Amino acid sequence: MNNILISNEVEKTLEKILPICQKDINVISGFCKVHTLEYLDSLIQTQGIKKRLLVRFLPSDLSSGATDKEIFSYCKSHGWSIFVDHSIHAKTYVFDRIKCIMGSANLTDKGLGISDNTNKEASVCFELDDDSYTKILSLYKDSVELDQSLYEYIISHMSDDDVIKHKQYKAKKISIECLFPEDFPNEQSDVIELYNSRAYKWLVNFLQEKNDKSAFYGEIAAAIHNVFIKDPRPYRKDIKQHLTDLLSAIKKLNISEIKIERPNYSELVTLTDFIVE
Repeated sequence: MNNILISNEVEKTLEKILPICQKDINVISGFCKVHTLEYLDSLIQTQGIKKRLLVRFLPSDLSSGATDKEIFSYCKSHGWSIFVDHSIHAKTYVFDRIKCIMGSANLTDKGLGISDNTNKEASVCFELDDDSYTKILSLYKDSVELDQSLYEYIISHMSDDDVIKHKQYKAKKISIECLFPEDFPNEQSDVIELYNSRAYKWLVNFLQEKNDKSAFYGEIAAAIHNVFIKDPRPYRKDIKQHLTDLLSAIKKLNISEIKIERPNYSELVTLTDFIVE
């Protein structure tokens, strides 16, 4: 059943959901304030829960105070993984991959109704199926994880008159010259973990270099073998298992940017509309 939430009803709903949340929390919000993150953490009772935040984090958001620049250090010290996409405008909260709050409420005190002077917001709380969960997490596709160097780059442009475009700070072409076993997704990986895995980024770069943006399974496996780091040198059957896991995750999560087909005896992997600038 869908429940319509008006203004501080979002706060009341969070106070019911967060204490019983067991696995993970994904928050997507254009704006974010440190005090509001502290509020969410105060409601969480499960230790070690996976917490991820996707925020716009434009220099103009920081200079205007719409988003606190301190959320970076707060997230790093309180177990949140933080991702940035300058074009994000969604306000979506997902709990344990099932419960979802979606609407107009940013991750701010006024947005969630936890301040005296609150905004007039409207949201809906509902349950997700697997396809809907995957679709929501696809919003992370064009994001990059915020690290110290990227943080400092964005902060250094807070006084600029011109807004930084997403492509100016997103890695134009990630050079991945070696792969490790831990760089590959597993059967538990979700969309965010897949998009941010080094193996997926390597595959995108590899296909981008091909004239027709395609390669057969055997060619990809041979290329991985050449960049794979393991002592002793891995067997080809191990490489094939890692590649199979990667392609299985892409198929399972319905990643539209990679098309996998079997025209003959071998799988053909094609890069479709994912463009590395």
